[in-house]
Amino acid sequence: MLNKILNLQWQRIIRWWHSNPAIREWDDKLIEDISECYSSQAQLHILVDYFWRAHKYYLDPHKTRAYYPGFASMHGRAVDGLEGVSRTLPLWAAYASYEQSRGASSKVAAQMTMHLKGAFLNGTNSSHSGYWGDALDNEQIICEAADIALSLWLSRSFVFNEYSKLEQVQITDWLKSFLNKQVTDNNWHLFIALIDSVITNLDATHSFQSGAHLQRIHSFYISNGAYSDGPSGNLDFYNAWCFHYALFWIHKIHPSAVTWDYPKQLQEFTSWYQYLITQNGFTAYGRSICYRFAVASPLLACAMRNEGIQKEIALNANFHLWRYFVKEAGVSKGRPNQGLFHDDESVLDNYNGPASSFWGVRSLVMLASLLQENKEIPKVSNSLPSDKPVVLDLPKISINIQCIPKNKEVILHRRSFNETVIDNSYYQPLWKNKLREWLYAISFRGKPTTFVNLEKCSSHLQSYKAANIKSLGTKQGNT
Repeated sequence: MLNKILNLQWQRIIRWWHSNPAIREWDDKLIEDISECYSSQAQLHILVDYFWRAHKYYLDPHKTRAYYPGFASMHGRAVDGLEGVSRTLPLWAAYASYEQSRGASSKVAAQMTMHLKGAFLNGTNSSHSGYWGDALDNEQIICEAADIALSLWLSRSFVFNEYSKLEQVQITDWLKSFLNKQVTDNNWHLFIALIDSVITNLDATHSFQSGAHLQRIHSFYISNGAYSDGPSGNLDFYNAWCFHYALFWIHKIHPSAVTWDYPKQLQEFTSWYQYLITQNGFTAYGRSICYRFAVASPLLACAMRNEGIQKEIALNANFHLWRYFVKEAGVSKGRPNQGLFHDDESVLDNYNGPASSFWGVRSLVMLASLLQENKEIPKVSNSLPSDKPVVLDLPKISINIQCIPKNKEVILHRRSFNETVIDNSYYQPLWKNKLREWLYAISFRGKPTTFVNLEKCSSHLQSYKAANIKSLGTKQGNT
């Protein structure tokens, strides 16, 4: 126990030594630029430029951790810093690849390429001070290794292929060390499968061995393209920013790994999911609401496959989601905020740290890839499926959707779900918890229930911003 405390406090000291004060000087300009932007391409460039400048500011000297400001997670400061790099690497890789594909002489893309090359080498070198760490059962580094692997694949033509054979082996051996690790019985099976699919693609001597993980994921399938997060988990937006995001990339990188008709599932999912997004947000509910910027990811995945919904719908949905939340100050200090709008610890899960919200840029990873693969991109408009009066009843997944154009609102009713028990100490933290947080240098937050236990979910999100966050919405058993 003493060694654990000393290690966590040492991580705190390292973070303090390498961290910079929170920077806000680009925030107002971001809101102004996004407000005046009217194309997906321009929006992507504006957001990437903003995030990249901040990333360089927060990056540590080893280029393998970035210490963003914000509430700490339960994992320790070393993992919080790792997330600052691992969750942004896919964006740098996808954007640099997009810039190269259009023949742009981009200084930013060149800087990103150098960063990628250094981060992969330093982070996977156990003798380097910036080493990301060893693979361990059920540890957060497994999740982060999946993003690192995807980044490696996205940048393979101008990063991985430029390494020497020894350097390539160093990186793939580090990734291979995760393949036999135990994971939580939920979406975490996807992390192992994604890592494995990348190794299989990049290393001709390797054979895919994570079929059991994918079969376990398939066992969570409910209906209408939707998954529960584990054998007793709920159906929430993890379907968007985790299940369909990861399955899309696994299927693209190593198609034979997914043995069921995944493209059909994606189409079935987006056929109803597209109605949850409006020009002013979405029907927010469930866990990890700070990942909200990735809501349009499955729509962009469909657009990349040229199947199901039209590209225009996917691009419009993503454009308006980013535009809305940025204009509402949902991005500040160089990162997506730790809440729905502002930084809000009362809706933040204990596994979320300062940079965890960068899972939200998964939609930008998809957008950059979509722009790279398509020369003709539809212009952005205000047209969305939710603009029409629609009622959808989906009894197999216990969901009812109502689009009410005259109110510019979408309402989603959840008929049944596993209710999360309210932890009152979460809203009024006990001094013991605060003392433990100081002693261990990690978060002891309870489970937030504001969005998890919503039975009636509205796309009118301004009420969440204006009201006391503890009493929002209609909770099951309450009105």
